[in-house]
Amino acid sequence: GGGISVKDFGDLTGGDEVGRQRHTGYDELAFDAKLLWTIDDDSDLTLAHQRVDQDDVWRTHRTPYGLAWRGLKQGSDLRLSTDEERDLTYARYRRDGNGGWLDGLTLTLSRQGLEEEQYRIRNDATSDLQGFEVETWGVDLQLRSLAGPLGDFVYGVEYYRDLVDSHSIKYDGAGRLDKIELQGPVADDATYDPAALSAQVTIQLTAGG
Repeated sequence: GGGISVKDFGDLTGGDEVGRQRHTGYDELAFDAKLLWTIDDDSDLTLAHQRVDQDDVWRTHRTPYGLAWRGLKQGSDLRLSTDEERDLTYARYRRDGNGGWLDGLTLTLSRQGLEEEQYRIRNDATSDLQGFEVETWGVDLQLRSLAGPLGDFVYGVEYYRDLVDSHSIKYDGAGRLDKIELQGPVADDATYDPAALSAQVTIQLTAGG
């Protein structure tokens, strides 16, 4: 199965004292697809992909299009807008057991991507383009065992690795390249490795009288 959606969010409209808030609208494109393969009566494999794109999302509070109402102040940037892309791809294997020490397992392998780029024009016509990309690979293993008459014992381990890149390019007032920075808003060529262990016991209580 799958689906696609195309959205065009118009500008916000405030009350009588505010009216239309220019440059608060933006476009969004999203789609997803999923394939389920039943291997046998006790196991299946799921393949899935999701993606969302947003274009020209303005931060109007830092531009002349921000609100000047009841103490709010407009910004000085001529433009401050962001494009963002997010995607997720994963494969998940699930198997149910027939009791015993291992009554089921779920193994998930995933890849996530996040890309964000900001375009800024200052009031002196200088501008910059900066952003970052994060690619995350992960594995998640969940196991389930019977805990005798008490219930189920669910436990597992997960590990992810983030790969981060960032950039920043500056232009002068005539639109000519001025400087290429070593990094953008976050550290360039960075990595992050979160991991976790989990365990849960589900106890079934019965009562009679």
